[in-house]
Amino acid sequence: MARYIDADALIKKIFPFDNVDKKSYSINAKAVYEEIKKAPTVDVPPKVEVERYLVKESGDIVPISKLPVCEWISVKDRMPDTTMKEVNFKSQKKTVVVPVSAPVAVLGHRHINGEVELYVDVDKTVEGGWAWSEGVTHWFPLPDLPCLKGGDD
Repeated sequence: MARYIDADALIKKIFPFDNVDKKSYSINAKAVYEEIKKAPTVDVPPKVEVERYLVKESGDIVPISKLPVCEWISVKDRMPDTTMKEVNFKSQKKTVVVPVSAPVAVLGHRHINGEVELYVDVDKTVEGGWAWSEGVTHWFPLPDLPCLKGGDD
């Protein structure tokens, strides 16, 4: 089991003189070991858990631990829900109705200069595939956008 000792007191015991050059000072390893064994144990305060809070625009104070946790969903498990929407395909100069999801956060990987890079982005599915991102492995739904008051922001 680990034992906490007062390192400063131990150093003073091993190097009893303040003006000693500790780099060139020769000490016996066995003597140091014996001093470590004899060193008094010190109390270590228990780990204190600190709760963080979010202050909302409304003035409400919410503990961060009570906020919803975003859990990533594997694309192997399921894809985002879609609704039928009109999409303008500029490259084909036509508008069609296709299944499109709401924007979601995506986690993916891409190959850049021979190395794999992870990235997080915002994307949506169009006709069952990702509109912009490549190599998406996970996603999660984004919360609703905040409602801005006064329209100045």
